[in-house]
Amino acid sequence: KDIQVVRKGGKQLRVAYEVRRPLIGNLDVVASFDRMTRLSN
Repeated sequence: KDIQVVRKGGKQLRVAYEVRRPLIGNLDVVASFDRMTRLSN
């Protein structure tokens, strides 16, 4: 549910991840990852 993998036109692959969790009061901890790479044929 927190991970999205998108393949566009068979040439690129994007992995995007972001999650937020409450820490203290109105402060959150954020972890994010976003990477796009070209796929070989």
